[in-house]
Amino acid sequence: MVRVARFALVQAVLMLGAAMLTAFLVTMPASAEEAGLKRVSVPEWVDYLPDITTLSGIGSDEIDRPRYLLREMQFTWEGGRRQIWERQVIEMETEGAATEAGTQIFDYNSALEDFTLTGASLWRDGEEIQLWNTPQMAVELFSASYEASPLNPQYFVMMTFPTLRAGDSLDLSFLRISRPDLSAPERGLDLEAVAPLQFDDRVTLARAVVNWPGGREIFTPALPDEVTLATGPVAGGGTRYDYQLFDFITPPGEELVPSWVDERAVLRVSGDRDWGRIATILAGHYAADWPLGPWQARVDALRPADGGAITTKEIAAALLLVQNEIGDSGVPGVTGRRLMTPPAEVALRGLGSAAEKALLLRSMLRRLGVEADVALTSFDYGRALDRLPPSMAFLDLALVRVELEGQFWWLDPSRPPQAARLEAMSPPDFGFALPLMAGITQPVVMEAEPAAIWTSDVKETWRFTPAGLFLDVASEHRGSAADDLRYRYTELGIGDISAELLGYYQIVFPQMAMIREPDFTDDAENNIVRMHERYFLPASVIRDEGVMTGFALTAEDFTAQFPAGGADYLRSSRRKWPMIGLSPGHYRHRAELRGRFGMLTPPQAVQLENPAFSYRLEGAAPGPGQLMLQWDFTAMSTDIALSDLPKVLDDAQIVHETTWFNYDLD
Repeated sequence: MVRVARFALVQAVLMLGAAMLTAFLVTMPASAEEAGLKRVSVPEWVDYLPDITTLSGIGSDEIDRPRYLLREMQFTWEGGRRQIWERQVIEMETEGAATEAGTQIFDYNSALEDFTLTGASLWRDGEEIQLWNTPQMAVELFSASYEASPLNPQYFVMMTFPTLRAGDSLDLSFLRISRPDLSAPERGLDLEAVAPLQFDDRVTLARAVVNWPGGREIFTPALPDEVTLATGPVAGGGTRYDYQLFDFITPPGEELVPSWVDERAVLRVSGDRDWGRIATILAGHYAADWPLGPWQARVDALRPADGGAITTKEIAAALLLVQNEIGDSGVPGVTGRRLMTPPAEVALRGLGSAAEKALLLRSMLRRLGVEADVALTSFDYGRALDRLPPSMAFLDLALVRVELEGQFWWLDPSRPPQAARLEAMSPPDFGFALPLMAGITQPVVMEAEPAAIWTSDVKETWRFTPAGLFLDVASEHRGSAADDLRYRYTELGIGDISAELLGYYQIVFPQMAMIREPDFTDDAENNIVRMHERYFLPASVIRDEGVMTGFALTAEDFTAQFPAGGADYLRSSRRKWPMIGLSPGHYRHRAELRGRFGMLTPPQAVQLENPAFSYRLEGAAPGPGQLMLQWDFTAMSTDIALSDLPKVLDDAQIVHETTWFNYDLD
């Protein structure tokens, strides 16, 4: 139970963006060629399995779902370009499976790769029927952007096969060839391979073939014992690695597993021992001295009027300028490294990807004489960049790291506008980031105190009077807690916030009424939002509903995310993976009760410390008719190792049991 749900402003913005990025139909259903999908022959370097339909029925236990006889990816590198060939053979035993398999969707980024079809056929009654440009296959091409625009080159290819029936097998294959990296075409950033080998669907043969260039080291994290590996030479030099997993039943996934953990076997191949090569290559683009065009005058206007040194005030102003005036182009990931859009052009068009915004802000700050560099991280993988193999696949967000007078600041130009002074802003919280500077070989930790990321301080005063029960609530919110409430207040209005707050108290007191909408005070410069709420429960309701018996004083259940049962849960679940940690932040909740009743006994004090959180409960009864309870909770910004889970979950159970107390007040 929470007073105000953590709105997760980043997620809210992503959801809003997703709503705006509704697929834009580029072509009506048509043949593949009419839709613009090209076809080429299967490359000679591919090791093609011709008789894959002989696997039909092996280990099959899916009744009304499509079953993959084969899912494979094969990789090679030629002329500085990575080629990825993918093949899927899907078997359908029932009409329901045929209907489900009748729509297949694939995505690609036209700025990063060329995407072509190499095979589309149907196996029926032992005969292979070619589907290319036949009425049995229709193709639609979608852009990921709301409006057709070269700024967002993400596309989706949807294929429909209306004539599939039970007993058919669909055989599709594609070729992806990466575009040369404009920042370093001779060295490239594609000397890596990622291929899943376990899936939620049943797969008879999962396969990944890597034709690794000669003269380059290869680094691959360990895979499960069930994965077999065969090696051999590659024509022209190099080594061929053939990974296969045969008819493996994937166990069900565990709950609350961090997104960076591969619960399913995934082959990750890298040509780098550390992150130094990636950082150095990208630094050639992101550390260049880019002109700012018309925005140079705007940067000059940020300088102190007295000609003094640049301070955090000017840095915050530059950040706000980018956040306010450069919209999101919708370009995914950090593809700005290949699009090579200069900062002056980004400023002129008012749109940019996360990487382009970061480069623009970095260029502005450098022109002001501030030490600033772009740093890459990830929403899903950021907390584990120090443990993951070097790969561009793990880098999809761009920030700016600023150094001023020996102190580092992390800035996120893609966030909604932050009008606070730099010292009061909520810092971005992704765990680790890779600064794009020559000489950097490892991601660096993004240090931030939980209280700086999120702080909520709530004080409740409950007063029993002859007229009824009055509740007065004063709360103060800082960091992202203030950002969340400010965003909701601006976009949705105080009514949305009021409804959620009232709902919190009506869980226990269904007839509780809000006397008036909360007072909302926003100190934007210091990033503090204050609210004052007033509630009332009539004496008649108190009498008729027996409120005085078992009266509840509660705080938010700070550890509600964790499974119940403490360490017993681990023994019953046989868990093998770490667990997602709590969202970092500091929460204080104080409840004071006053009325005409006798002495009350406060609960015994509780104090807990573990790698995931700290918790303290204190209580006092100064005199008759008076009771005070205070909860203090700090969540750390960390995922929880398996070895720490018994202690964390036992402590979480204690928190759960000590955030709700009932008192008989008659």
